[in-house]
Amino acid sequence: MSTKKQETRQNPPSQEQKPQEEQKANTISLSARAFPVAGGGPVLANLTFDIGGVVAIRGAKLVDGKNGPFVSMPQRQTKDGYQEVVFPITKEMRELTNSTAISAYKLAMSEMAEKLEKSQQPQQAAPSREAPEQDAGPAMTMSM
Repeated sequence: MSTKKQETRQNPPSQEQKPQEEQKANTISLSARAFPVAGGGPVLANLTFDIGGVVAIRGAKLVDGKNGPFVSMPQRQTKDGYQEVVFPITKEMRELTNSTAISAYKLAMSEMAEKLEKSQQPQQAAPSREAPEQDAGPAMTMSM
């Protein structure tokens, strides 16, 4: 009895399959959370990215550069300087990364401003413990 070795080969994608694969690659969902940094330096915020709900990138920074804010991806130090560990390969992905990070930063700053505004508002007077007046009417009304 002879045994045949079975091989599994994947044929190159046909022309019909390529547009679907390219379409999948172009529909990457990217979200970011920004954690603003106080101190007045060039770093505006620390960032965390979520790519498609399957990959997270921590350690990125939103930096205020001379041409506007940009994303500095996580880096490691080498003998020749610093090298990005993770980075967008295409111009479109870099633009998407930057715009998503800037939007997340603006959202975080507006949330911080709202919290600050709420904390500075005078607190409402505590309700009195006196019995309510009889003819005051109902405290809440509902209609259907």
